[in-house]
Amino acid sequence: MPGVSIAMYQPKWYEALPTLDMFLINDEHGNWIKPGNFQDSPVEEYAGVLSHEYHKRYDDIWKWLETNKLFKNTDIALCCWCPHASAASKQIAQHGTYICHSAVVEQFLMEHFDVEVVRDAERSNMIKI
Repeated sequence: MPGVSIAMYQPKWYEALPTLDMFLINDEHGNWIKPGNFQDSPVEEYAGVLSHEYHKRYDDIWKWLETNKLFKNTDIALCCWCPHASAASKQIAQHGTYICHSAVVEQFLMEHFDVEVVRDAERSNMIKI
């Protein structure tokens, strides 16, 4: 199964993958959208703002899906290394779970493109949006 990165940074210990910029966590000004930026309902607010950014990139996402024929039972791994990041470790220690933008990507792909998304074992205890 081919893989592509949806991570802002790829670890040095893993072979570099092509990056899908349309699934990164930055806004059009380059500012990172992170759960810690929100206070009242961090998960919901984070997911909403990030999903809004993905809506702006809808055409790019559609073109990528069409080009790679991902509507035709083709598997591809969307790679992010959040489970290995210190932010995820802190969230797990405090809350017993963590949030990664891959959950927002998952929801967006399923909701808007009817693409099946299967989580790997490291994301099995990640918050579902």
